[in-house]
Amino acid sequence: MQQYLRLYLPGEDTFSRQLFTDKEFSGLREMIDRDDLTGARMPCERQLENPNSRVAARANYHLAALAERQGDKGTVIQDLRDSVRIVLIRRPNKC
Repeated sequence: MQQYLRLYLPGEDTFSRQLFTDKEFSGLREMIDRDDLTGARMPCERQLENPNSRVAARANYHLAALAERQGDKGTVIQDLRDSVRIVLIRRPNKC
């Protein structure tokens, strides 16, 4: 019944996303708390080409979370795909 109501009646769900607060993303949480989503994108975009796959993947994840907050569903999907792709391509296969 809850699923039916969510599909056919307007409403809002409240949820949260985990943020990674590594040194590469310093200040991100504060910018989001101030609703400065444009400013919050900057530290993430700077880390997209980071040679550390964990940092680059987290940057894409953060960009997806920010796009989701702005209601840009197409960008969310692409950023999440990029995040997964980075991890799969850059990490060596373990046997």
